[in-house]
Amino acid sequence: MSSWVTDLLRLRQKQKEQKERTLARKAGKLSPATIRLQNDITKLALPDSIKIQFPNPNNKMDFIIIVSPTEGYYKNGHFKFSINVNENYPIDPPKVKCTQTIYHPNIDLQGNVCLNILRADWTPALDLNSVVYGLNLLFNEPNPNDPLNKNAANDLIKNEQVFRSNVCRSMEGMVFDNVIFDRVL
Repeated sequence: MSSWVTDLLRLRQKQKEQKERTLARKAGKLSPATIRLQNDITKLALPDSIKIQFPNPNNKMDFIIIVSPTEGYYKNGHFKFSINVNENYPIDPPKVKCTQTIYHPNIDLQGNVCLNILRADWTPALDLNSVVYGLNLLFNEPNPNDPLNKNAANDLIKNEQVFRSNVCRSMEGMVFDNVIFDRVL
């Protein structure tokens, strides 16, 4: 073998080793939060009614969950939630916000979500699956006893027909009680 071929092979080998070292270095820079979140994402068992989207494939710490209930008051709706996971995850829960204005006892008009596992009941033993199933449960079983939207909670408690009607109207994007709701159908 000629010396230039040998030199070329050595150069390629050095480039390969350099690339491997760079990848190993990058892998070593992953934060514990990122590693845990990647593990949670790998273990996700999403029902057909829930989708997850990563608008920025380079940032897995911010993503979208879409809940599309197949039964109950919110059947056929598509509800988007922005999820932000900070560097203290899983010590801190993910930040969850509904990106649409909807009529729900446990979601206020600014998109804040009342789900105990996102606040006082959060523990590092919980994971992304817990959050997904908690959001799904909010649409299957709205809880008027722990409301963020008191009007919706009162309607659910006092007059289920009015509540059901308001849910349908809001999902169609109608305006009532001086609120413009987002169409989610």
